[in-house]
Amino acid sequence: MDFLRSTNLVSLLLFVAALAFLATGVRALRLGRRTIYFQHRRQRVLAGWWLSGSAILLLGLAALTFRPGNPLVALPALPTALLTQTVTPPPTATVTPTARARSTSKPTATSAVTAVPVIPLSIEAQASSSITPGPNAVITDIKFSTEIEDIVRALNPSTAWRNPISRMYAVFVYRDMTPGAQWTVLWFRNGSIVNIETHPWTGDVTGRGFVLWKPLPFEFLPGHYEVQMFVGSQWKATAGFDLTGDPHQPTPTLTPRPTRIPSQTATLSRTPSITPSPTVTPSVTPTFTLTPTLTPRPTRTSTLTLTPRPTRTPSFTPPPTATPTFTFTPTRLPTFTQTITRTPTRTFTPSVTPLPSKTPPPTNTPLWSRITIYFANGARLASGATPVEVGVVRYAPSSGDLLSAALTEYFKGPGDVEKHNGLVVVLNGFTGFSRVQNESGILRVYLTGACQPASGSYSLAQALFATLKQFPEVQYVKIYDEAGNTRLPSGAADSAPACLGDASNN
Repeated sequence: MDFLRSTNLVSLLLFVAALAFLATGVRALRLGRRTIYFQHRRQRVLAGWWLSGSAILLLGLAALTFRPGNPLVALPALPTALLTQTVTPPPTATVTPTARARSTSKPTATSAVTAVPVIPLSIEAQASSSITPGPNAVITDIKFSTEIEDIVRALNPSTAWRNPISRMYAVFVYRDMTPGAQWTVLWFRNGSIVNIETHPWTGDVTGRGFVLWKPLPFEFLPGHYEVQMFVGSQWKATAGFDLTGDPHQPTPTLTPRPTRIPSQTATLSRTPSITPSPTVTPSVTPTFTLTPTLTPRPTRTSTLTLTPRPTRTPSFTPPPTATPTFTFTPTRLPTFTQTITRTPTRTFTPSVTPLPSKTPPPTNTPLWSRITIYFANGARLASGATPVEVGVVRYAPSSGDLLSAALTEYFKGPGDVEKHNGLVVVLNGFTGFSRVQNESGILRVYLTGACQPASGSYSLAQALFATLKQFPEVQYVKIYDEAGNTRLPSGAADSAPACLGDASNN
């Protein structure tokens, strides 16, 4: 009987494990269909089918080991005196499988599958890079600190911190990274996302890097913090730290309270005084309103002019004789006058409509272009060894001016990792450029700042020549100082300001 009961318990455990495998497999198949990268989609679909097949196998084993009619747990026989009492079974714990596991605690004996961290679909949809990352990228040795030195080394790293703090660095080591591939960093507090950083990778292939989270000081709440790093949609590394203590609260700003103005008190005087009171005269400001007047269209009309007909008025003049004399006045007939008013007609002149021009279809232009910036090696520059220039990779938007982008990146100088490797920027007193003009393969660069003579044979001109001549449309480079002067303003040859020496021959 004990063997049968244990057999049914094993069947139940196999059934629960089969459900967990089936749910995980279905979720992996759904994520694989939505992933844009072919390699990741194939891995997730393959893992989904393996988990689904394992779930079917576990269901078969559960069916084979199940013995009907045998309870899992047998209650002991109760005394006869207690048969009338109501026995309430203890509550059973309900195990709910979670979609993802962010806890760093050790798995228990009943754990069957450890979930791998994945990027939420809402964040993965924000990817702006179309470059597929290499499968061998590695991120390790994550350390947390509030201060760093040389950009790549954490000062007093720890996994337990206490408020107040204002920022947190996560310094890490990487190798086999793909420039331009999507890189995502998720910050969690007690299992909830508090910060998201996702953009194309702009660093080197191998080296040391860091990420910085700097929220408002009062947002550093106590709890367990965790950082997850992904390359593309593939998880690479996870690390965490604990924060205790209350965060720094913002200082309230006191608002000045308005003061009460004392009122004037009337004083009685024996002699009445006459105080003139101002009289407010309303002023009338004329308002001009433009009212459109409709002019009727002139039409062709006939005007009839009537001339009043004189009436026959008999005049009676008593003659000296007894015979009356009648006088007749002639009558003018009415005349008719016809007036013709000419109405101007509107003449419509057809306009020449240009034919639509053919628009070429869009070409597949990459979003980012790779350019090389040449800085000087400090050790070689000091010893006079050649070559002095060392090329580093930068990425600039393909839709912009790559020549201006290359000059801008040069005057920014080397990055923190590049400075750590001994690279320096030679400026000779110049701080930037005002404009760039390319005419028939001759690029003219107008610099800003105050030119300082070069102390040796190497100057700013050699670095700019090497950086700008990588573009096929540039054959010669002419550099002008802040006053607009250069050695050879005309001709097919490189030229630099006189204060930099004869840089074209170096």
